Order: sequence, then C-alpha cells, then structure tokens
Amino acid sequence: MASIAIMIGGALINATAFVGGSYLAKYLSGDKNSVEEEKKRHDLAVEKYQAAYEKYQENRTKLLDWIAANDRIKKEANQNFVDTDYALKLYNKAHSEELDMKEPHFSNFYKTRTQQKQGFWKGLGAVKKLAEEARVPEDVAKLWLMRQAIWQIYLPAPKHIPRPMFDVDFPNTLHQADLLFLPHDKLFRKVYKYALTVVDVASRFKAAVPLTSKESSEVSKAFQTSYKRGPLRWPKILQVDPGREFMGETTREMAKHDVRIRRGNVNVHRDQGIVERFNRTLGERLFSFQYGQEMNFKDRTRSTEWVKRLPEVVSALNREETRLTGKKPINAIKEKVVDAKSSTSYSRPVGLKEKRLVYSKNVRYLYATGELEGGQRRATDPIGSLKVSDESYRLRFADHYLCDARHISHFLYSSEELLFGFTNNGKFYKRYPPERASKNWLGSASLIGGGGWTSLKHFFFHPDGTLYGVHKDKFYKGPPPSSGQNWISEATLVGTGGWNVFQFLFFDPKGMLYGVANGKFYRRAPPTHGSDNWLGSATLVGSGGWQVFQFLFFDNKGMLYGVENGKFHKREPPTDAGDNWLGSSTLIGTRGWNNFKLLFFMNDGLLYGVNHDKFYRRAPPSHAHDNWMSSASLIDSGGWSVFKFLMSPLRPPPPAGILYGVVNTGKFYKRQPPQEVSDNWLGTATLIGGGGWTSFKHLFFHPDGTLHGVHNDKFYKGPPPSSGQNWISEATLVGTGGWNVFQSLFFDPKGMLYGVANGKFYRRAPPIHGSDNWLGSATLVGNGGWQVFQFLFFDKKGMLYGVENGKFHKREPPSDVGDNWLGSSTLIGTGGWNNFKLLFFMNDGLLYGINQDKFYKRAPPSHAHDNWMDSATLIGSGGWSVFKFLISPLVVTDEWLS
Repeated sequence: MASIAIMIGGALINATAFVGGSYLAKYLSGDKNSVEEEKKRHDLAVEKYQAAYEKYQENRTKLLDWIAANDRIKKEANQNFVDTDYALKLYNKAHSEELDMKEPHFSNFYKTRTQQKQGFWKGLGAVKKLAEEARVPEDVAKLWLMRQAIWQIYLPAPKHIPRPMFDVDFPNTLHQADLLFLPHDKLFRKVYKYALTVVDVASRFKAAVPLTSKESSEVSKAFQTSYKRGPLRWPKILQVDPGREFMGETTREMAKHDVRIRRGNVNVHRDQGIVERFNRTLGERLFSFQYGQEMNFKDRTRSTEWVKRLPEVVSALNREETRLTGKKPINAIKEKVVDAKSSTSYSRPVGLKEKRLVYSKNVRYLYATGELEGGQRRATDPIGSLKVSDESYRLRFADHYLCDARHISHFLYSSEELLFGFTNNGKFYKRYPPERASKNWLGSASLIGGGGWTSLKHFFFHPDGTLYGVHKDKFYKGPPPSSGQNWISEATLVGTGGWNVFQFLFFDPKGMLYGVANGKFYRRAPPTHGSDNWLGSATLVGSGGWQVFQFLFFDNKGMLYGVENGKFHKREPPTDAGDNWLGSSTLIGTRGWNNFKLLFFMNDGLLYGVNHDKFYRRAPPSHAHDNWMSSASLIDSGGWSVFKFLMSPLRPPPPAGILYGVVNTGKFYKRQPPQEVSDNWLGTATLIGGGGWTSFKHLFFHPDGTLHGVHNDKFYKGPPPSSGQNWISEATLVGTGGWNVFQSLFFDPKGMLYGVANGKFYRRAPPIHGSDNWLGSATLVGNGGWQVFQFLFFDKKGMLYGVENGKFHKREPPSDVGDNWLGSSTLIGTGGWNNFKLLFFMNDGLLYGINQDKFYKRAPPSHAHDNWMDSATLIGSGGWSVFKFLISPLVVTDEWLS
C-alpha cells in the first residue's frame, strides 16, 4: 500500500487535500478547529481504506493461488494475470462465491470539503496565491510550503549540478575499460564483433584490441596484449561496468597484478564517462570510413571493415591534443604528473567552505534523468526524490555536492551500520547501536513500524540490505519499512507455504540462504518467486542433530557460530550431509552462553549480545577459556529484554589490502598480509625496491594510494615503486627542506596531513609543490606535549589512536589548540603497548602489530581491560623484527560500499 498522507503542522492530510487551496489557507490563518475536525475524518477514512485494501489483497492472492494450482486454467488464461476480469470469470465458474477484485483508492473514502481547480503545489505563483488566501506574509507562506513533500520534489533543479569528478594526476594509476559493439568483420577465418577499449584517465592515452566474443577469457587475454604492447602498464585501479566480461578470468588476471577493480552501476554510463566518450569518437572514425566505401559501391552492399583500420585510428587519436590536458596523449603518458583542467567550470571552489551535513539530517537527493521511471524520462517527473534519505546515508567525502544517489553510491556509508530491532509489543525501530551504558537507545531510535511485527516467526537481512520474513507460513522480502508502512502488503511473496517448519533461517555474507528444518541443515540460493520449492531443491549439508542449537549465525567473514547446551562453537559451514560440524568445530565458550536472549554480529566484526536485560559487545572469544562477559563492553545497562529481534545486514568485510614492508637491509616488498602462522610472507612477497629505503625517515600512504616519504630532509610523493625503479628520481618533490623536524607524519582517511614537530601537533592539506611552506601555514591543533607518543595513527573511520607510556588511547582528532586530547581520550589499554615495534590499521578494520618478533592482528581493544594480545590472532611466528616500516593505504573499497 502506497503512502497516502503527508504532515501539515501537527495534522495528517492526504495529497489531494494538499492541492486543494482553501483548507490549507484556513490552517495557515489559524483556524485550528477545522484542522482537528478534518483530522478525524481523515483518520476514519484511513481505517476504512486499509481494511478495504487488505480485503482486496486477500482476494487477489486467493485468485492467483487458485490459478497457479490449476494447470488447465493456467493454460486457458495463458498465465496472463494482468487480465484480471477474465481470470475472475474463470474463478467464479468454479466457485459459488464471487470475489471483489476492484482495487480500492483512497479518494473513494476521503475527499476534502473544499476543492479548488488550482492548488498551492508548484512554482513561485503558489506563494503569492497562498499568502493572499491565508492573509499571511509571503515569507510565512513560503516557509510553510518549503516543508511540504509535494512542494519539495518539484523545486527547480540547480542550474549547475556539481558531480564527483576524476582527479587523477599520475599516468597508469586509473584506467577505464569497456567493450564497443561493432559490425561483424571477418578476417583470417575469424569474425570480430567487439573491441576492448582502454583509456588512461590521467594522460587520456587510448588503446583498443579487437575481439571475437565477450568471454572473460578472451577479454583477459586482450588486457594482457594491451599492457604488453605498452606504453600502458597494469594500473592500480581498473574502472569497468558490471558486465560479466569483466568478471571470471578478467578478475583473476587483475588480481595477479594487484589491480583493484571498481565496478560501476548498471546502465549508468557516466560511471565510465571517459572511456564511453572514447567509444563514441572511435565509432565515428570507423563508421565514417565504412560510409565512404558504401558511397562507391554500385549496389546496396554494407561495409563492415574496421579491424585493419583500428590500430591506425587509435594511433591518430593519441597524437591529437586533448582539451583538458592541453597535451597529446602519446606525450602525456610519458610524464610523471599530468595536470588537467576541471571538466566543469565553477565560479568558486565547491564544497570547501560549505557547511557539511550531519548524520541526523533528512534529505532529498536530485533525480538523474529518468531515474524514477527506470530510465524512461517523462516531462512530469519530479526533480527531487520521493523518498527521504535518513541518517543511514552519510557523506563520506564533502569535496563536492553529491546529487544523484545512483552515482554517489561509492561515496556513502550504507544502512549496514544501523541496528534494527522490534519489541514484544510489535513495534519496529532503527538507529546506530549504543556506544555507552547511559545511552537511551529505544528512546532516541526511529520508529519505522507501528505494530504487528511480532507475528513474524523469522526476520533477517540479506547482505544487500533486503529484509526477509516468514509470516503465516509464507516467505516475503522487501526493503526495510519506513514509518507507517504496511511492509507485508508491499513486500514480494517468494514462498507460498511450508516455511513454519524452519527452526532457523539466515544468510551468510555472500547471500546464500541456510535453514534448519526437522533437525536437518540445508543451503541454497534464496527463492525468487512464490512457487519456488526451496526445501525440495536445497543442498543437505547436515543430516541430523541441528535442532540442539539455541543460536546459529554467521560473522561477516563467513565463519559459522553456534550455541548448544550453553557451549559456544565456531567453524566454517558444513559442505555436505556427512560433515560432522559439531564434532570438528572449535570450542570457544564452555558454559553460560544459553543465558543470552539475543546473539549476533555486526559489520564492525564485533559480537553483540543481550544477557539479563543488558546489552554487551566485544570481539568474539578466541578459545574455550576466554571469559567474554568479563571483558565485554556494557553498551546499555537495561531494557533490552523487550526485544524479540535485533539485527543488522552483514556484508563481507573489505579486503585487508596490500601490505608493504621495508626491511633493515633497505629492500622494499609487497604482498597480501599473512593469514596464518606458517605463511612465509617475506619469502613469497614481491620485491619492488632493491635498496636504500631505510634512509627514509618517514614512509606512509595517502588514502588514494600515493606513497609519501621524507628523505634527506625533503618530502616526496609518487605511485608505489615497481621492481628496479629509482623511486626518488621519478617522484614529485613537494617539500624542499625542514621535514626532518617531524617526529610523526601521517594522513587521516580523508587525505588531511597531520604532523608532530617540537612537541606540537599540526594539520593541513598536503603540500603540492616544493616551495609550499606546510608548517608555516598549517593549523595548530595541539600546543604541546605530543612528543610523548610512541605511536600516532588513524583507523579507517577517522578515529585517532595513540600510545604513550605504554598506554593506549583513542578519540576523535583535536580540532583546535585548546583541545586537551590526552585528557579527554578513551583509555583502551593500560600497559604493555610500548613493547610493540610497529602498530597500524589495515583496510579490514583490524589492528596489526609486531611484538617480540611476532605478528598479530585483531579488532582494536574496546576498553582499558581488554587483553588484546591474549585474544589476537598470531599470523607470523617470527622474523618480523627485521622490518623498519610496515604500511598500507587506508582506502575503503568501492565494492564494499556499493
């Protein structure tokens, strides 16, 4: 059932009444009696409409179920349920009752008492009209109109809409690739149908390889051919559309060369705008030659020749000067840094001085052309979004205004950070999880479901954020509800019966559905329609005994956890019916786990639990004698027993990324971080620097993957080195002197440079040229005492961590010189942290550290008495003291966010 009401002050009124002028004029002029009277009429009409709509849905389901179960009727009706009248006649022939299939409309139950031909819903003329009728100033009328949903979505679009732009300076850092469909050209017994097109974003250098198919194996070989030919080299990032030709073999080939793939959105060509523009130009050059040939043909034969001309056309384009760089791509690709003008002109810097939105702001975003209608543009389409984006949409960067929800998905945090729960009285809430015991979560959470939710037997999230639920033996799916929404009526029915038999139903982080029924454990992709027999076609991965579990659930890494008889177990999920999961699982809790009412993971990798009305969280226990409750953080002290369900969509964590290391001999290596103790990292890592790297005083990454270093008092930046490369000679000098004064230098996740010099703490955007006096123009955010820190570094969320005198602290970074960071920080480690030689975060959100020649990782400690070393994972048993630097760029991957 669609939303049919909007707010007018404190009263609910329908959209039709909003267009009607006189009633709103009465409200603005202070006639409160008419508001109360109209509200009663409106509420009564809503009740009648909802009852009628539920009856209509019931009749419609009854009709469709009958037809679906009757093969003869299905064939006779040609499975065309759109022709409801004909289907209804068939039903009435076979039954004594007659179904009412007329869909109710709210306007049949509620009409405003006074209607005018023209309302106050659009344009500046409405402000004057409303002000005259209500006898109020125009600014009062405009302020009121600005708060109305119908008015908001038809506000004029900005004349210039800033969008995220490509700002890539280093050649062979970011490439865009696509397939161009071309006429079938037969050459040497092969029929070529496509061309793989590749563009280096910084230099605009172009390459193209003809293809006979879209198979990922052939596309992968075409990439190898293109990069072997040069001057294009394997980039750091490859941006492509989500087509299957760029998956499979292509993905594996890119992984071999440490290339991160960023996939765009379906049918959104702007995501790969540069290579799409190249496709257009290339097509014009190739087709113009074909048209010229056809002019000389005496008959109507069509020319399809293009393969032979492809190399010379691409070569010609690379020798033409591009507008934004002012250089020929053939020359620009050879440069270290390529400066380019912005593709969009602005009269001022955008996004630098504007006030940034806070989490709690509710906003409407601008629709892209045709976005509302699935790509089809209509003249009547609204400008602003119909739905309000709440605090679950959080700006990651505010360098530009981001105006199109589909195109800004890489710049948003999704709703996976939200905690959803519904209480025993049937109400559904959402909010960020509590951070401390004094926080009143329920009192400040958003109500998104008014009642009736306790009738659901199972309720859980798919990793993509879709909500699934079992209601009256049927299985439904749909987006999370908004306030007042009847979720069941708008959800998609994907299972018509037999779902009450399940004791457990839940997803793994990859979207595979698991279920326990009659003591057996099943696995299969989720059903897609009502007649999908999931249980009949699911894979049996546990032949019996699974009914003993009180809890069964996954973490976001795909590890299966279970509680039985008060004991806590973990292991990879079973793969077949004969897999004895319980007998081969790791025991990580010996007793007391049956006292939990709720137990689940969130995307931060922490385990959350409700025990005796209190809410706790901590990293999961690592062994049988790990006393989880004694060291868990109490994040709310009472009132949690009222919840029937608490949940959050679990998505796979981002990969840790590439670990870079410099050993005491001066050599520079890179590889994925080790995963277990026996992993010989140094023996299998790639050598990317032959010597001399220990002469750097500081070496660290910008979030965009650019390497920064201080060498002989000078500051350099550039892409990470490749084997045998003289990095200093090719890097950009951005600081000519005075950089040895810094005790610490590091970036925050947004690319802001922080440094400690002479005990003081500074912050500023990084320097861009050698004569940039960074220290002289930086903001002082710490007046003294910062020399006591052995380690200072950020996590990927922008939290600052520091180790001083063996103690471990965390807090948001200081904002000004008077901010007492150490005095107001949270103590998360009371001693022993000075024994670490290296300490840093990686992209998976885990804390990595080297202590007494061994390498450990774990989620960061959450409180002062959290024994991090005791429960950390040992991933290197020796030999790690040889490293002077261990570093990795903290970049949130696009795949994880989208």
